[in-house]
Amino acid sequence: MVAPLVELLLFMKALVGHQLVSKETFAIMKQDKARLNPGFDYGYGIWQVRNIPLLMPAKYRSWGVLGATGAFMFYHPELKAYVIGNFNHITWQRKCVRFMFRVMDLLRE
Repeated sequence: MVAPLVELLLFMKALVGHQLVSKETFAIMKQDKARLNPGFDYGYGIWQVRNIPLLMPAKYRSWGVLGATGAFMFYHPELKAYVIGNFNHITWQRKCVRFMFRVMDLLRE
């Protein structure tokens, strides 16, 4: 999906608010997942941060999607925060995760 950040935020709010799929369907989407990368599970187009002590602490537990060009769109349920952005460069795919976690740390303060 290619869209301005404000439209990605509207999409995520509609998904979180069960305006796109029912609460029951969304629960199934989040439960039916497989291991993707260290620290991430994947299913139905949703990346979920998986707790791995020291590497991916539970405080980062969130869900969303990562793009190939350093784009990210995640929702952190505990913080009720949407973290959305794009570095627009293929080499930033991993760096955007670190950036996203720093933002979550700042929001905790």
